[in-house]
Amino acid sequence: MIPSKQTQLVCREIVEVVSDYLADAMPAETCAAFEQHLHACPWCLTYLQQVRRTIALVGATPSRQPLPTEVEQRFRSMFRAWRAG
Repeated sequence: MIPSKQTQLVCREIVEVVSDYLADAMPAETCAAFEQHLHACPWCLTYLQQVRRTIALVGATPSRQPLPTEVEQRFRSMFRAWRAG
C-alpha cells in the first residue's frame, strides 16, 4: 500500500493501485500523485486505458451465473494478501 503522504509514484506503484483509482477509493493526495504520474508517463496512461477497456468488455459480456458471494470474498482476500506482500 502506498502511504498517502508520498508525493511521487513510480510505474510499479501505479499498476498496484489502478483498481483503487478506478473505484475512487484512494486518498486525495495519492490520487493527485497518481494523476501527476499519468501526465508524465504515456505507458501508464496506456495501461490505465487498457484496464478501463477490459472492465468495459467484461461488463458487456453476459455471464451465465453470478459469482457466489463466498468465492468473490475469497478472491478479494487473496488479492489483498498478494498486495500486502
